[in-house]
Amino acid sequence: MKKMNKAINHDLQSQLNFFTEIINNLSQNCNIIKTESNIWEYWVTGEGQNTIILFHGGFNGPEMWFYLVNALENSYRIIVPQIPKKISGVSDIVEFFNILLEKENLQNLIILGYSYGGGIAQILIDQVPNNINCVILSHTGIMWGRKPKSMRKLKFLINIIPSSTFRKIFLKKRIQNFPDSKWNDFHKFYFTQLINKLEKRDFIDFLNNSQIVLKDLNSLKSNLDNFHGKVILLGTKGDDDTFHAMSLLHEKFPNSLEYVFTGFGGHHFMFLNPEIYTSKLLDLLDQIE
Repeated sequence: MKKMNKAINHDLQSQLNFFTEIINNLSQNCNIIKTESNIWEYWVTGEGQNTIILFHGGFNGPEMWFYLVNALENSYRIIVPQIPKKISGVSDIVEFFNILLEKENLQNLIILGYSYGGGIAQILIDQVPNNINCVILSHTGIMWGRKPKSMRKLKFLINIIPSSTFRKIFLKKRIQNFPDSKWNDFHKFYFTQLINKLEKRDFIDFLNNSQIVLKDLNSLKSNLDNFHGKVILLGTKGDDDTFHAMSLLHEKFPNSLEYVFTGFGGHHFMFLNPEIYTSKLLDLLDQIE
């Protein structure tokens, strides 16, 4: 498998230039799928017999995959959807996926979902598993067995907190200082820009999406028994958001390949250690081919 296409200098401006070049190239091939209740965008790049679909994390977008796209585009066809801010339910996700399969003539897929995107990946192997050869659940929770919780108090608090205060709280949680990371300054810059664009409505929509899809998943017939592909689980010690779910996912998929990253970064390990994350992912992909 070919490795990185471009060398990267580890100063902030070089990293920003690298990021901008990859995203500008990727966004040139933007496509749209209209479902009954939504408009989904997705970007396509790369070449290869195998296709990998990358589902981004919450409050992020296709651009979070810039480093991995650069690593994979000589060996894989890559599809990177933009998950809509509002999702009407599991049927919306499934409809998008089925249209995408037909439109792009896809089969024997690899799906990688990170955090929130890992929930989307779990929904797909539960509902429409037949065309999925491998699913990679990275730094994500578990969808099965969960019940939607009332978010009324949290939504109330979000609504009464001034937007500036809300963003400061969110920034403090998401942007820690990791001076040992070569990507520390980029990480701070990237997430500061991202969070400063967030409105309180975006966070409430995110909470509503989670409630809707969990409620749907609990009421729908599961087709997970028809999923015969491989499962890869990735997590990081110190990830307070999702590491606890790795053991639950292992119980669900006892034959899965697993890898636990150590060191700094927690839930943002991929952003702070992209070389390590990408190298391990490439190794695991080689194992399933």
